[in-house]
Order: sequence, then structure tokens, then C-alpha cells
Amino acid sequence: MTNKRFLLALLAIALVGLGLRWFWILEVRPPDECGPPGTEAPPGCLAIAGRPEAVNDPRYVHELANLLADGKPFIDPFTYGSTGEERPSAQKMPLFPVYLGVVSFLGGESVDSHRLAAALLGAATVVVLGLVGRHLLGWRAGLIAASIGALYPNLWINDFLLQVESLAALLIALTIYAAYRYHDRPTPARIVVLGVLIALASLTRAESLLLYAFVALPLILGAVRRWRDR
Repeated sequence: MTNKRFLLALLAIALVGLGLRWFWILEVRPPDECGPPGTEAPPGCLAIAGRPEAVNDPRYVHELANLLADGKPFIDPFTYGSTGEERPSAQKMPLFPVYLGVVSFLGGESVDSHRLAAALLGAATVVVLGLVGRHLLGWRAGLIAASIGALYPNLWINDFLLQVESLAALLIALTIYAAYRYHDRPTPARIVVLGVLIALASLTRAESLLLYAFVALPLILGAVRRWRDR
């Protein structure tokens, strides 16, 4: 398969994955299934905002993103909403709220806007998984990997639940791809790209810092012989 045909097929799979995610967000699990405040929430409802019991991670990043867009960076949204106090908070890693804050700044301040934006990250993850698969085992493996990524519930569930793993999965997939590219042709530019991706991943999930020890360092030690260069 030519490179162009592979990329077109990969894009088609990613669009299917995006359509699945958006359909689930808009039709299957809208965020207002719990009813208005003051009413009893049905079992399994998805309370992200609008109800006092919705004190959870999705509500936190959703409200924090809107505060960022309003020029109130990294304050506790729950404290601000209840008392108006602008108390600094580092409860969550910053990169995912910043991404959603950009969406809010552009006018998408609703829960669904943020969930749809998270689904875009999921679709991008599908593309990167396809590139990794092709790099390792050829175009068939790339398309199979992308198809699995498009349909795998443990990936797309993060998007409609508005979890930071939507961005973390993309950055980890990019890290894997950059690691293999550096392994194939170790250059300073490629290790810089790998280092930047790990840094960004650690701003989404703190434990991603371990990738420096378990991915970047072994690659450098294996590819670079002179200690000064290392």
C-alpha cells in the first residue's frame, strides 16, 4: 500500500472513531441525565455539572478550564463557586485544563463542548497508534492498531467522562512513536522531541516522569557511546 493510501485509510478509521465518540457524547450519554438540582438522581447518571453532588474530576477540569478562559488561572473552582475565594490549587496536573481552557476561550464553555474537544484528542490517538503499528510491522498492522484504538472502550470512555487520560493517551502514543524513531536513527533532534513529549505527558499524568528513566535513558545509553555525549 502506498503511503498516501495508508494515510487516507488511517484518516477514515480515525473519523469513524471520532464519530463513535461524538455519537456517544451527544446521544447515548448526555451529561444532564441526572435531572435538575434538588431531585433524586437516577442510578448511573452522569453528573458533571449542574448538581451539588457533582464534585468530581470531570467537573473540576470543566470549571477550571472556564476560569482559565476568564483570566483566573489555577484556582480551586469548587471554593470559588461556593465562596468566591480565589484560592490557588494544584489538585490536577495543568495541561488538560489548559487545553480545555483554550476551547472555552474560543467560545466552547459547555460540558459538551469540552467533551467533544476531548474526543478530538481520542481521534488523534487513533492516528498515532496507526503510525506506530505501521512503523513496527507494516501497513496492515498499522490499520489494525488504529481500528482497535478507534473502538476500544478503555480509550473512548475517557472522552465522554472528561478525564485527563484523553490527553495522556495521545501523549503516551506520541512518546512511543518518537522513541522508536529515535531508536532507528538516534539524532539530537529526535531525543529532544522525545524529551519534550515526556515532559508534556508528565504535565498530564505525573507518573509519566518515569518514562525518562525507563524509556529515554536506556535509549540514550544504548545509542550514544561517549559519556560526554550522553
